[in-house]
Amino acid sequence: MKVFKRACVAAAIAAGTVLVVAVAPSCRTNKAAAEAGPVATVNGVPIERERFMLELRNRRGRDILNQMITETLVRQRAQRLGISPTKQDIDRAYERAVAMAGSPADFERQLKRRAITEEQFRETLVPQVLLDKVIAKTVKVSRKEIRDYYDSHIAEFQLPERVRAGIIMLETRENAEQIRQVLDVEGADFAGLAKAFSIDPGTKDQGGDTGYFPREGYYAEEIASRAFAMRVGEISDVFEAPDGFCILRVIDRKPPETESLGEVRDKIRSRVAFSKREELRVSWLAEQRRKANIIISDPWLRQQTGHSHRPRAPRKPRQIR
Repeated sequence: MKVFKRACVAAAIAAGTVLVVAVAPSCRTNKAAAEAGPVATVNGVPIERERFMLELRNRRGRDILNQMITETLVRQRAQRLGISPTKQDIDRAYERAVAMAGSPADFERQLKRRAITEEQFRETLVPQVLLDKVIAKTVKVSRKEIRDYYDSHIAEFQLPERVRAGIIMLETRENAEQIRQVLDVEGADFAGLAKAFSIDPGTKDQGGDTGYFPREGYYAEEIASRAFAMRVGEISDVFEAPDGFCILRVIDRKPPETESLGEVRDKIRSRVAFSKREELRVSWLAEQRRKANIIISDPWLRQQTGHSHRPRAPRKPRQIR
């Protein structure tokens, strides 16, 4: 029962991981307070601590213990391999969790609902990061696998016609027309004007440079259709788009093409490795549990988790000849 006193309100946090366990701050009471008196009273009627701990064990004990066993196995394996999480590893995992929540504000609300701090959440990411790094050690991607993926997914690497443009966006047509007149002057600096006056947050700091984009699915139809109808070097008249009044300049265009294997080799290697890691994750954890010497002293939990009550005999050392 002591294990549940130490992890009394442990709960899995769903952030795209399988090992995340968070302990609410309310668990961190001093020992005397934790062991004295009821956990609550309802209109003067106490909810006794022993009853509470029994309910906690019966309702959540199996899941919490399985999670703690898994975390311990991962940490042990990582230590044997000399693997430790870096700050960059944790930062990347944290950013993925925030993205999955929808927005930083949504993620902050999730933390508040679970009554944990950002620092505590980052700590819960350590086992998952370690597992990813341990699994990555076992994953190898051959040149043949890369070639086979490329050949069977060739459509993914076919690029449509693309245009690279410069854009200046203003709040009013009057302001846009004034900038357009300046651009008629020989030697006018389109990029400099974009940096100084454009309100488009995605391109302003790049001097209005959009980078290469396809006809569909990237920019609003008003912008894309006009850009693909213009010649390289041409500057458009002022036109209205959903977010403001715009001026376009076409910088370059590329015809449809297929990316070569050399250009996408690293991308394919990452995709194949990720797929392999996901497949290995469950089987690797199951294998580690099968080989581990796990002793569960609580009979009810031992039955619920399916572990034998007998500890595995240690292996006999090999004789040196």
